[in-house]
Amino acid sequence: MNIRFLPFLLSLVVSWSVQGASDDFRLYVQDVSDAEGGRVSSCVILAGTNRFSFFPPQNWNVRGDGVARSVTLTSPDQSASVQFKFQPASIRTNMPDLRRFVSAEYPGSRIRGETMCFSGDSEEVALDLARPIKGSLSVYIRTTLVRLHPEIVEASLTSSPQRFASQLPIFNNVVTSLRGEISKPHK
Repeated sequence: MNIRFLPFLLSLVVSWSVQGASDDFRLYVQDVSDAEGGRVSSCVILAGTNRFSFFPPQNWNVRGDGVARSVTLTSPDQSASVQFKFQPASIRTNMPDLRRFVSAEYPGSRIRGETMCFSGDSEEVALDLARPIKGSLSVYIRTTLVRLHPEIVEASLTSSPQRFASQLPIFNNVVTSLRGEISKPHK
């Protein structure tokens, strides 16, 4: 197979992996040049008339859900996932509202700590959570609300407690690469 067609085929696979895709929410992959003159894959999300992009970790599975307006990235060994979920623009990203949001979205979770999280367009507070799943088992989650005008994107990392620290740099790189741009409707 000609290697030049690989990005095209990959974009078809990712586009087709969007569950319930609609004109309001679509995901695809495009090949872009990096600073050293090489090529990297960039995921592009079209949400309404707005366009968002990020760089997925190499070899991670990318899946979109048009109904839930979310994108989930899963590590090759399925030990961690990163999710972007588009939330109503009425949600505010300050600490009291983030704590209320986390309490509603992650019932039964315990806040383990807080830290700063940087996206391509903003600086937000992230909360680290411990969430029980079965008996004495739990998962660790880092979640933040990123304001990418006009959207609010919940970015979260979920992993086992043993692998959580090793997954944080990957999460930080993905969130740091997240960009948004407002598009005007086509006439």
